[in-house]
Parts: sequence; structure tokens; C-alpha cells
Amino acid sequence: MPAAALPIRPPVEAGSSRFEFGLGDAPEPGPAYLLPELPEAPAPGTIPPYRADELLAYALSSGSRFGAALTPRDAELTHDLPTAAAWHPDAALQAHAAAHRPALPAVPSSLALIDKFLRSQPRIKTAQRPAPTDSPQADLSVRSTSAAPSLASESLAKIMVRQGKVGRAIEIYEQLMQRQPEKKAYFAAQIDLLNQQPE
Repeated sequence: MPAAALPIRPPVEAGSSRFEFGLGDAPEPGPAYLLPELPEAPAPGTIPPYRADELLAYALSSGSRFGAALTPRDAELTHDLPTAAAWHPDAALQAHAAAHRPALPAVPSSLALIDKFLRSQPRIKTAQRPAPTDSPQADLSVRSTSAAPSLASESLAKIMVRQGKVGRAIEIYEQLMQRQPEKKAYFAAQIDLLNQQPE
């Protein structure tokens, strides 16, 4: 046996077996979208201008607001179709239309709309106030500054001191001494400081 391995060569039929099992080159993909075919346009032709007909003629129809129209040839005052490229309406007809044209309605401005609203509803009426009574009004600020016992905190006591309500701050510290006995010495020191302040 030789020391080196022999090279591996594909069989002669390898080319045909590749196509047989679908291993050949992938077919080219078809178009993803086909545009519809446009119908072929007919060849441009020259259409002769229409000027006359055996049965039709050109006349102002009775009661027509649209002016001249095709009418049967046996009617009175009929003429062949005009030979000019463009037929313009009669000047008298245009003058009549301009004289009797209705005036365009005026577009209201935003200020006119506001003025109209103010004229129709000038004021919004306020509710009548009740007559003042002779009984003294209760002080509503007391409720807002009195805290429930569960809401008393050291921060609230400091706020009361800043507001000058030293008595209320001492009450809060006494409540805190009962709720937090481990801080009793601290709260007692705060009460002593407040008692030393001049009122």
C-alpha cells in the first residue's frame, strides 16, 4: 500500500446523476409580478369633421336654456352645422346672463360670526348668591391644620414649628412618644427645645 491516500474522483456518470436527483444548477427564478398587457392602441386615423346630416340640423330648440342643439331638419329655422372650428354664443345671450346673474352671498368673517353670537346671547347669567347671614362663619382652616392622630409625624411637627404653632407641635411630639416608645428620649428633647423658645 502506498503511504499517501489516493485522490477521490467522482464517477464518470456524476454529471448525469446530479441532474437526476435535483442537485444541478437551480433554475432561474421567474418574474415575481407580471404586468397586465396593454391593449394595442388603434392606429391613429383622421376622422372627417361632421358638418351636416340628412335628418338633423342645427337650431335653437324651443325653451332650451343650453342654446343651440341638434334638431330634426324638418323643424323651422334650421341650418346646417356651423363650419367654424368653434362656435361662440350670441352676445345678447351673454349680456342677458350677466345682467340676471344672482349676487354671490357674502361670506361671513370670523368677527361677524362672533358679533352675531354676542347679539343673540349677550351675557351668561351667573347664579344669584345667597343673602349673607348674621351667624358667624365657622373657621374652616382649623380642619385643614388639625391632623388625625395616625397622620401625626415628625415632619408635621416641624412644619407646625415653622408656622409658629409651637403648642400644636408639642402635642404631635407627645403623640409620637406614645406611638414610638423607642424614640421617647429624642421626642422629649425636641419638646424641651420648643419649651425654651420664646413665644
